[in-house]
Amino acid sequence: MSYTLANYLANKGYRVVFISHVPKFDERLFFKVGTGEIIVYSWVSKNRPTTLKDFFWYLKLHFKYKPKTVIGHFVGGNIPIMTSKLFSFGKTQTFDYYHTITGAHNEDLNLKQVKYRWFIFRKKMFYHLFCNHIICPSEISKSDLKNFYNYTNGVVVVNPMLDRYEESKAVKNTNNIIISYLGRFEPTKGIVDLITAFNEFVVSNPNTKIRLQIAGNGSQEKLIKDLIVKNEDITFFGKIPYADIDEYIRKSYFTIIPSKFDNLPTVGLESLMNAIPVLLSTNTGLTPYLQDSINCFTFNPNVKEIMEVFSKVELSMEKYSEMSLNAREFYLEKFSMNEYCESIYKIIK
Repeated sequence: MSYTLANYLANKGYRVVFISHVPKFDERLFFKVGTGEIIVYSWVSKNRPTTLKDFFWYLKLHFKYKPKTVIGHFVGGNIPIMTSKLFSFGKTQTFDYYHTITGAHNEDLNLKQVKYRWFIFRKKMFYHLFCNHIICPSEISKSDLKNFYNYTNGVVVVNPMLDRYEESKAVKNTNNIIISYLGRFEPTKGIVDLITAFNEFVVSNPNTKIRLQIAGNGSQEKLIKDLIVKNEDITFFGKIPYADIDEYIRKSYFTIIPSKFDNLPTVGLESLMNAIPVLLSTNTGLTPYLQDSINCFTFNPNVKEIMEVFSKVELSMEKYSEMSLNAREFYLEKFSMNEYCESIYKIIK
């Protein structure tokens, strides 16, 4: 996503200095792109770029290139944003990303109160002192940013998804309706309610064709294994390699996102990209963009409504092909890389 944006901006005539965390490069790389150029460096630290060594290394880059704009992404953005803002005497325009819903982050990590307050205070000072704008991937994250950090310069730009769609590989089991979960096994993800709901649904509907697939890992893994052990209609994959995600999704009729609250879940975008409709909690930042019964089915994230959405799926399979086409079309309209790059360009130019 970041390197695609770098190419887009270079094509617009910008000189883009791109600092890579992974992969690492031993030497500086230079590319002429359109009327602009991309210069690629790697952080000096092998792990997270947060050391004094990283600071002094970036300080040299700042004085060499004197950037007018700095876009920070994840932890690699902290040093460039602070350094360029300070040493340009406030002239450099700085943009950071806000990917994490703070309430969910705290609940999943179960941070102690003192540590949690320090985390909030530190981020709040960073945002207010050093950032001109914060890029939020959903309205939920923009509201979260305001509520927790009292920061009002949030700008919503939905995350893109690189198009990896291959129609010829979209082969499904025609005997069963496979619904797949892919994500972390944490309390805010609603995975326990999902499995509880499916177990109860199978008891009430013994002839159901729905089968549930579970992939991922996290703190609730043992609990999840205990919940599914007696249900032969649930297949547990554990953590799957990133290279296998598209195949996992393509074999599904639906993916399901039962989150108690979530930002813009990546698996939802990957599903739409692969022409797979989504069963979606109403408490995600993705939900307002989709249309119920058109490219998704929505539900409140509780056991009762998850069971109801399973019933809705079985009663709606005659229009599945149409929903699949709608999912793919909406991805192309809203979540393509070009749409994302154009949105960022409008903000920074």
